[in-house]
Amino acid sequence: MTVDKKQFSFLPQRIHTQFFLYLIAAGVAAISDLSTVFLFLNTTNLHYLFAIAFGFVMGTSTNFIISSILVFSRNENVSTVYVKHFFSSLIGFAVNISVVIVCVEWFLTTVIIAKIIALSFSFFINFILIKFFAFRDMKI
Repeated sequence: MTVDKKQFSFLPQRIHTQFFLYLIAAGVAAISDLSTVFLFLNTTNLHYLFAIAFGFVMGTSTNFIISSILVFSRNENVSTVYVKHFFSSLIGFAVNISVVIVCVEWFLTTVIIAKIIALSFSFFINFILIKFFAFRDMKI
């Protein structure tokens, strides 16, 4: 008896591939983000929220570059798509910063652990917004 894989998949292969490639892009961007946060926390006297903000800019830029090359095709010029990508990511950043504050201030976790938890919360939001808004990729 053979099993038809299609009966277990309600989404087309294209979005599975994009999601997997975005997972790679987001993983590299998370390393960039976390490295920046770690660097700022350990070399400056800035408040941890400034380190989180700098990490966000680095991670978002890294994510944009990799997503542009590997994941999504652009229908507009690069600067327009980058601005849309950045603003899409701001929603994820709002979730991210909220989770970091709750983890650090209420649960007394370290900033880096809080940031890792926060990145996992914002991952899906970022994927959906970047795919459909920034890159205007309406194909599923």
